[in-house]
This record gives sequence, structure tokens and C-alpha cells, in this order.
Amino acid sequence: MNSETGKERPILIDKFFNEYPQKVFSEILPGMRVSHVSSTNQIPDWIDFPETNRSFEGSDYYFDPSQKRFVHFTSLEKLTNILVENSIRLYDLNFMDDPNEIDFPLKECHLKIDDPQFSLERLRMMIHSFSFCDFAMAEDEEYNMWRLYGQDGYGVEIQFSFLNTPTMWENFHLSEIYYKDKPKLLKIRKSVQNHFAFIDELKSFNYHGDNHGLWILNGILSLLAFHKQGIFRNEKEYRLIYHFKGKSNKEKGNLSRIRTMNKIKALSFYIKLPISKFNGIATSNKIPLIKIEKVVLGYRYSEKDRLKIQETLDQITAYNEIHGIAVEITSLKEKYFNK
Repeated sequence: MNSETGKERPILIDKFFNEYPQKVFSEILPGMRVSHVSSTNQIPDWIDFPETNRSFEGSDYYFDPSQKRFVHFTSLEKLTNILVENSIRLYDLNFMDDPNEIDFPLKECHLKIDDPQFSLERLRMMIHSFSFCDFAMAEDEEYNMWRLYGQDGYGVEIQFSFLNTPTMWENFHLSEIYYKDKPKLLKIRKSVQNHFAFIDELKSFNYHGDNHGLWILNGILSLLAFHKQGIFRNEKEYRLIYHFKGKSNKEKGNLSRIRTMNKIKALSFYIKLPISKFNGIATSNKIPLIKIEKVVLGYRYSEKDRLKIQETLDQITAYNEIHGIAVEITSLKEKYFNK
């Protein structure tokens, strides 16, 4: 090692800390910073970013849910499982109905990762998702959701609220879904281009690292999960995601993943996010604390059904010390189906 190279090596690390965030993330995640640079003989070989959701503040992908209520349409059976387990399940993106998760935004912004370690299925396996709709829906929008996801009126609508702000959530992010939003995807593409330009610039400092394509993909992967094709725009979806980052999550005692089988009979994973038992001040800031405010039955149910379901759900939730979840029937029944 000559003296000139010895002086250059610390400069490389300094550039990743001080120049990389501004050049790569300024337009998509202006609050993003580099938290750690690992190196071999002072040559950088990996960079880490903060795990808290604070890094997403000021971007299109940060949403504070404290003043909003959300709904989730599902079956009565799945509602029962949620109450029995006292948690919701966030499944990886290989489990979703949309086969183009992550793949669509990658292609839409003309982003191709030429890296032998890259696998779309593996990357989708690292992102776990639970979907909400905005509580405020027009009648035709609500009816469409009942037909698509509420068992054509035989299912349920679960109304959720969040008890804490998302700033300090670790590896959890909440955002609305953007449907075929070309300008935002082009910003992501530009950040990728800036990343590779930054790596090329370092070659003048005798930096001989590879393209590090997975670095930037890891940084923007959660953003790609907030983009879907335009055909889904009527869902007006908000998505809560959990970005599993391998060993670091497990070592820090974060949520563990549970193996399951997806619809194509391949391996998938999910995590369980506990439902809060408390109505008052949130007891933790590291994970989203959510509360079930109400359960609304579909338009196929009768008042007799409602009374029986209320009684049974009260018995189920009593074991988990969760009380007072009201059960109603959607107003669509009285207006359109109560003939």
C-alpha cells in the first residue's frame, strides 16, 4: 500500500456519509442519511440506513395516520382469526393477488438490476404488507369494495385507528399507494442513475468496488412497494409495510417471520403485528400500535345475525382482555338491500 492510497481510503468512507445521501436520495427521501459504512481495509463494502421511519419524513412516502381512520374488508373467518390471535398478519409480497408487485414499478421506471445476486422473488419476500382503505368512501366505492373483498356482502369491514405517530417506527412504513405515477417512478429511476454515477466518480480515488446494485435497490425497495398499476386505482389503498432486513432484525429482537405457503404453493412469510389493548397513550413507539374501533357487517346479514355475531365476538375478545368492539351492519343494507 503506498502512501497516496492510504490517504485516499478514508476519503471514500467520508464521501458515503456526506455526499451519497444528497446525490442519491435528495429527491425521493430528503430525510435519508447514511447511518453506518462497513469496510474492509477502509474500503467501503456496504452501507446502512436508519431503521426508523423518520427518514421518510418530507417525502411522498410518509403518512401520519393519527387523524385518520382506516378500513379493511375481509371475511368473517379472517376477522375471527385476527381477534383470536390478537394481531394482524403482514404477508410478504409474493403472497399478494397482484403478480406484478415490485416488478411493475421496476419496469415502469426502466430499472434493470444486473447483479447475479438479484432475485425479484427474494426481494418481494423481504417486504411484508397489510392493506387499508380510507374510511371516507362514497357509496359506490364502498359497494365495490364489498363485492371485491367483502365476500359480496357476506364479509366484514374492520375499522382501525393508529394510536401512535409513525416517526420512530422501526422498519415499518405507511403510505398511500400511487397508481401508475410516472413522475414519482422517474424520480426513483433518477436516484438509481445518480447512485451509479456516484460509484463511477469514486473510481478516480482508486475505488474498485462493483456496481453495488443491491445497495440502492435495498434503499428504494420499500418505495417500489407503494406503486401499483393503474387498474387498481379504484381501491384507493394505503399500505403498511414491514421491511425485513435479515439478521439485523433478528439480532435486535424485532418481529420474527413465520413460514407459510402462498397461492402458487411456494414458500412465503408473514409477521404478526399485535393489536393494542389500550385506548389511551401508546406504550411503544417502535411498532405501529393499532386499535379495532368497530366491526361492520356486510349487506347480506340480518339483525339476528348481528346480535349473534356480537355475542360471539364478545366471548372471543374477552380472553384477550379486549372489550367493547361494536358490531353494526353497513348502511348500504337499509338503503339498497332491505327490501
